[in-house]
Parts: sequence; C-alpha cells; structure tokens
Amino acid sequence: MGDQRLAGKVALVSGGSNGIGAAVVRRLAAEGAHVGVADVDPQRGEAVVQEVVSAGGSARFLQLDVTQVVQWKAAVQEMVATYNRLDTLVNNAGVYARTPIESIDEEEWARVIDVNIKGVFLGAQAAIPEMRRTGGGSIINISSTAGAARIDRDALWRLERGGPTDEQIDSGTVREGWHPLQLCPPRANRYGHGACCGA
Repeated sequence: MGDQRLAGKVALVSGGSNGIGAAVVRRLAAEGAHVGVADVDPQRGEAVVQEVVSAGGSARFLQLDVTQVVQWKAAVQEMVATYNRLDTLVNNAGVYARTPIESIDEEEWARVIDVNIKGVFLGAQAAIPEMRRTGGGSIINISSTAGAARIDRDALWRLERGGPTDEQIDSGTVREGWHPLQLCPPRANRYGHGACCGA
C-alpha cells in the first residue's frame, strides 16, 4: 500500500465501480483510508472491493442510486455505523448522453440532470451533518471542462457537467471558515478557465 497519510480516514465514492471512481477508490485505499464503493452495479463494485482488500486495503460495497435520497442516507449511515465517521465524499457518479440538442427528449434530459446534478446535491446533503459532527471534512465533485465548451453534439453533457464546477457548497457548510477549491487542468484555459482557488 501507499504512505498511509489517510490512515483512519473514511471516504465514500459514488460511481466507484469503474473508471475514474474506481481509480479514486484504489488511491484512497492505498493511502490508508476506509473506502465505501458506492454504485448501482454490485458485481463491478464488489470486484473493486476485492481488488482493494487483496492489496491490503479496506473497502466495502454500498448499493447506491444517487438519485434516491433514501439510498444516500443509508450509504452514509452504513459508513458511519461501521467506522464512526465520514471524512470525505467524492461525488463521481455520472451518466453520458451523446445526443444532438434538437433530439434530446424530456426523459433523457431528466435522467442525466438527476444523476449528474441532483445526485451531487443529495450526496452533499447526506454527508455534511456527519462531517460537521466530527469537525469537518472534504466534498469533492468530479466535473468536466466540457461544461465550459461550445454546444454541439454533446450539448446535454456539456450543459450539465458544467454544473458541479461552481462553488455551490460554500464556506462554512461543512465547517465554519472552510472554503471551496476548484482544481482545473491546464487545458481548461482553452475555455477561459485556469487553475484557481475559490476564496
């Protein structure tokens, strides 16, 4: 495992069964955190858990549809019941719809917005009380620079992925005096954004 700088910390990662989410799970566990792999896909989620455990880390699978407030509350409470705290939430779950803007129907629009924007809100809402209880924590919202780009065939993706980049979870939400931080890759400068620190 890694240098264990997160030893004793507890993290929950939505969409943790594959892609960026699984990579985040592996890194957090390698550095000593207890990690909740939260996803709608139990087979892939459990596979990630077994991989982490086999490497000497600590992880558990949590069934989570990020559009459902009851499931968010259950996931957070399971982590707290097991480890007595929640230090980090990574809002990573997302769905992609490559549909021309003139062809997007209301059902597809609602599904993408519910998962990619509502899911972030529900996750933060469920996690913040537990973070406050133990003195603070971190909420990390995975977004995309595509949200700042032109509208084309990926219109729906670009529109909603820009949502979580702003500073919706403001100073004092998790702990009085804390501030949001945006980390934007250098390529974001193409769209008028640079690496920045919200103050």
